[in-house]
Amino acid sequence: MSDAHATPAPASAPAPSPASAPAPAPGPTGTAGAKPGEWDPKIIAFCCNWCSYAGADLAGVSRVQMPTSFRVVRFMCSGRMDPALCVQLLREGMDGVIVLGCHLGDCHYIEGNFFAEIKMHWAFELLKRTELGDKRLLLDWVSASEGQRFGQLMTAFVNQIKALGPNPVNSPDKQEMRDQLDAAIRTLGDFRLRALMTKVRIMRNDGNVYGEPADKEHIDQLVGNAMESEYLRNSILVAGKRQDWTVPQLAEKLKRPPEEIMKQVVRLRQKNLLTLSRIDGLDPYYRTMGGV
Repeated sequence: MSDAHATPAPASAPAPSPASAPAPAPGPTGTAGAKPGEWDPKIIAFCCNWCSYAGADLAGVSRVQMPTSFRVVRFMCSGRMDPALCVQLLREGMDGVIVLGCHLGDCHYIEGNFFAEIKMHWAFELLKRTELGDKRLLLDWVSASEGQRFGQLMTAFVNQIKALGPNPVNSPDKQEMRDQLDAAIRTLGDFRLRALMTKVRIMRNDGNVYGEPADKEHIDQLVGNAMESEYLRNSILVAGKRQDWTVPQLAEKLKRPPEEIMKQVVRLRQKNLLTLSRIDGLDPYYRTMGGV
């Protein structure tokens, strides 16, 4: 019978209690929430439109049991994932970030997930250099028919994050961790490294511009050296935003040889990113230029 003529509820009718209100769903999935009083981690799951999001939808339709501690963000292809965004989310306090794409070889855009694998590799490598570590980030593959696999991956990742505990990045005593993550974000956002990372797969498959075959280990070493140098420069710039530093002080803070720090300081001064703020006795002090 139609309810078009049903009597409206009185204005004084009690609102449903939080316990009886439906829990927010993380997109198309999620059935088991945290117990009362239990810490519930904040997790973002990036799912590609063609496979992993469809797998998440199948998990929901199939009533696969899994935690509801994650929120799904759908995007067209894992190859469009910006690794700097993953680290930025962790820097802002998210407890975990998971990126899911099509299985390698099954990408709707042919090679998108191969590029995602290369870019995310360097996000993991930079996170390993920080106090936070790389255990709060995950890259994996789920097809449209793998609803069970989606549930298993999300359950395992949520349990892993719960074992690690809340993200400590915003604790007052974690300034060093925040500096490291800021340097990693700046490094992953560098346009030269972005261009280099997109060329890695092309060089691996097609060789160099002369058609000569390229050695995978040699290419990865070149990219790794470039990434390491850029990360060190950005670590100096992040540290120089708050106070003045001498080269020995920077070497002690960043645990690098003074000659390596001096080399990067000269490079940054040539780019007008670092300035000589003062000289105390025989010690020059450097500070990051304003606006950097």
